Amino acid sequence: MYFHTYVGSAVAVGLVVYSVIYGWFRSNSFLGIKGMLLGLVCSVLVNAVFALLFAFWLLPIAKYSSVANEHGAQVEARDQIVRWAQVQEGKRLLFDWGPIEPTDVFPIPPVPRLLTLLSIMGSAIALVWALVATKLFKKRDSISVTAVSLAGVGVFFLVWTGLASYISPLLVDKLRMIFSYLHYRVLAVSFVMIPIMAGFAIFAVYNFIADLILLPLSYKKINKIFIFRFIKGIVVSYLVICTFVFLLLKYEKGNESTDFIGYGPMEDPVIDEKHELGYKGFYFKDDKKDYKFSLDIFNPYKVYENIKNSYAHSVISSKEVFPKETSDIKFGLENYIKPVVESMELNQFTRVGLSGAVGALLQEWNSYTDSSTLNQFNYRGSMFQSLRGFAETVFFGKDPANHDPVLLNNLAKYIGYRYVVLSNAEDINHYTEDNWISLGEKGGWLIFEQKDNQGIVTVTKRPLVLVIGRKAGAFESVFRSATYGMIPYDSAWLVEGGERVDKYNLEELKKFDAIILYGYNYKNRLKAFSNLDKYAKEGGRLFIETGWQFVSKDWQTESAPDFFPVDKLVWNAELGSISGSEVDLTWEGGSWGVSTSTSLKSWAKPILTVDGKHIISGGSYGKGQVVLSGLNLFGLTGYKKYDPKLIELGKNIFNDLIPQYKDENLPLLGLVRDFPDDVTINIKGSIDENTKLMWREGYTPNWVVTLNGKKLKTYRAGIGFVSVILPKTTGDSVLKLHFSLGSVGIISKLISILTVLLFVVLILDSLLYKNKYSQMLIDKLKKPFSGVKVNINKSVKSWKDEDY
Repeated sequence: MYFHTYVGSAVAVGLVVYSVIYGWFRSNSFLGIKGMLLGLVCSVLVNAVFALLFAFWLLPIAKYSSVANEHGAQVEARDQIVRWAQVQEGKRLLFDWGPIEPTDVFPIPPVPRLLTLLSIMGSAIALVWALVATKLFKKRDSISVTAVSLAGVGVFFLVWTGLASYISPLLVDKLRMIFSYLHYRVLAVSFVMIPIMAGFAIFAVYNFIADLILLPLSYKKINKIFIFRFIKGIVVSYLVICTFVFLLLKYEKGNESTDFIGYGPMEDPVIDEKHELGYKGFYFKDDKKDYKFSLDIFNPYKVYENIKNSYAHSVISSKEVFPKETSDIKFGLENYIKPVVESMELNQFTRVGLSGAVGALLQEWNSYTDSSTLNQFNYRGSMFQSLRGFAETVFFGKDPANHDPVLLNNLAKYIGYRYVVLSNAEDINHYTEDNWISLGEKGGWLIFEQKDNQGIVTVTKRPLVLVIGRKAGAFESVFRSATYGMIPYDSAWLVEGGERVDKYNLEELKKFDAIILYGYNYKNRLKAFSNLDKYAKEGGRLFIETGWQFVSKDWQTESAPDFFPVDKLVWNAELGSISGSEVDLTWEGGSWGVSTSTSLKSWAKPILTVDGKHIISGGSYGKGQVVLSGLNLFGLTGYKKYDPKLIELGKNIFNDLIPQYKDENLPLLGLVRDFPDDVTINIKGSIDENTKLMWREGYTPNWVVTLNGKKLKTYRAGIGFVSVILPKTTGDSVLKLHFSLGSVGIISKLISILTVLLFVVLILDSLLYKNKYSQMLIDKLKKPFSGVKVNINKSVKSWKDEDY
C-alpha cells in the first residue's frame, strides 16, 4: 500500500505542475507570472480540499507511518535508492536502448519506441500551437494548452525519477528523501502521458489537414456551425484511431526475445520459471510484417482483421499466456497454497514464518487463512523492520552466514513461530531435529514445526532486562548478541528503553530485574546516578558498558560513582598481550580500544584483565550486583561475527548477573479476537507477583492495555512486541488490548466531517443564493491575481462552442 500511494502523491504533485503550466498559457501577459501563481494556488487548494476530505484516513496513516519510521527503522536504504536511479535509465525506458538490468528486483519495461517518438512530436506540436494561439493571437485554445500541460507533467516526472541515472550517485544519496518519496512507480504517471501525447501528434496532423479542407468555409464563419464541427470531430477521431492502430500493429514485435521481467526476489522459485513472454511480447519495434500505409487501414473490417491477427491479440486469446516451460510451482496459487495450509493446524493465533521467496504466496496468504505472519508483502507497515529483516536472514535464504541453530531457536521463540515455510532451494541445516519437526514437502515448499513454540501470547515469570541506550542501533546490537546465546530467550526478555537514564525514576527502574546501560546518556548526572545507586543497593542487577567511545556517557571519567566497581576510567587505544583470556581484541590490524582502570573498589573483582588493566569487573553491591565493561562487548561481538568465545564470555557474565526463575503456578489464557483492533485475554487463575505478558504484535503507543479495567503501562520487548508487567491478583481476570487512534482519530474524523459540511454549504449557496457568498470569498482570494479572470457565476463554456 505504501509504495502505491506514491503514485497518488505523484498525481497531486502533477496537478501542481499542470496548473502552473496551464496558468502561464492562459495568462494575458507573456511572462504570465500571475497566471502561474493562480494555477499554483488553485492546485494547492484542490489538493488541500482532498486532503481535508480524506483526513479521516490520511492523518491516522501519517501518524502510523511516523511511528513506523521511529520504531521500525522505516527508511529506505541508501544503496536501494541509488540502485533505483542506476537501473531506470532514460535511454532504455524511453527508447528501449540497452538491456534490462538482470539483477533488479522490480525492473520497469520500456515505453515502445514508436510511442516515445510520437509523443516527442506531439509535445513539440502542442508547444508551438499553444504559443502561437495564446501568446501571438491571444486566443484561448484549451486543446493545445491542455496537451502541452500534460506533456509538462510527463517530462517533469521523467526528469525527477526515470532520468536520475544521469545524476551522480553521491547526489542521489544526498537527495534520497526526494527519490524515496517519488520512486520508480511514479514513472507510471509519465507512461500514461506518453501515449496521450503520441495520440495528440496524430490528431494534430489530421486536424490541420481538416482545417485546410474547411478553410473555404471560414468565410462568414460557416465552419463554426455546430454540424460542421461535429462531423469534423467524428471524422478526425476515426482517422486518428485507425492510424494509431495501424502504427502499433506495423511495429509490433512477437515472441522473439529471451528477456523476461520478474517480480520479487530473484531466488523466488516462481520467478525462476522465467516467463519468456513477459513484457517483451508487447513491445513495438521494426519487424518483417508487411504492413503498408494505404486506404485499407481505414476500412473497419480490415482494422478488425489486423487486430485479430496480431500477436498481442493471440496472446490474450490463446494459451500462449503461459510460460513455455514451467516449474512445479505455478501462479495458480490455489493449487499449491491449499496443500501448504492444510498440512498445518492454523487459526488466527497461530504464527507462521513465510520465506521472502514466496512473494506471490505472501500476497494471497490471507485469502486462504487468517493465521498470523511476520513477513508481510507490505513490509513498509512493519513496526520492527530492521530486526524483522535480520530475522529473515536467519530463517530463510541460501546464505548460511546467520544460519545458527541457537540464534534460530531464540528468534523463533521471541517471534512466536509455530510453523516455518521455506522453498526447497533454501538452506535448512540449522533446523535441527531436537527443536524442529519436518512436515515434509508440499508442492516445492518445505514445512517445519517448532517443538517449543510460544504462540502469539505468552505469560511468564522470566526476568525483564531493560536496555537503556542510544536509539541508533544500541538495542539491536544487544538483542543480536543475546539471541546468539549471550542472553537466551529462556533466561530473560529484553525490553527496549530510552536513551537517557535520568528519564527514569527509581520506581520505574525497580520494575525490571536487570538493567543494561549501553550507549546511554543523561542530562542530570546526579539524578541518574542516585537512582542507579539505590536500584543496585536494593537488589537490582546492573550491567554498565562504557566501551563505546564518545557514545557511552562515561567512557572515561576521573571520578567514578560509588556503584561503579572502579575508581576511575581511562581510554586505552593500544593494548599489549592478553592474560587470562582467549578473547581476540584486535581491530583492523590494530588494537580494539577499551575503557580501563587499574584500581578496583573493595567489593569488586576483575573479570577480564589485560596487562594489569581491568576491562571487565564487578561484584555484589548492597543487595544487588554490578558489572562494568569497558570492552564494548556487544559491538565487539558483532564485529567478530558473533565469535563463540565472546558469546560464551557474555553468557557467563549474564548467567551470574540475571536472577533465576521458575515458571510455575502460571494462569491459563483464553484468547478472543472478533475485531482486529480489540483483543480479550481471559486469564484463568490468580496472577502472582513478577508475572509478565508478551503480546506478539508490533508495539506502538496506540495499544491500550487494561487488566480488570485498570490501565497498564506497555513496553517494547523482543524484536518490537507489546509487553506488560501484570499486577498481583486473586481469582480470574480479564486483560483487554485495544488499538486506539486517540486524539488523532477524533481530530481526523472531525476535519473530514467539517469539510463535507462546507461542501453542503457551498451547494446551498449555489442553489439558493446563486453563489453570492462563494463569489465574495473568491474575490478576496483572487485580488493578488487580478490579471487573470475567475468568475464562478459565469457559465462553463459549452462543448458546442469548443474548437475541434
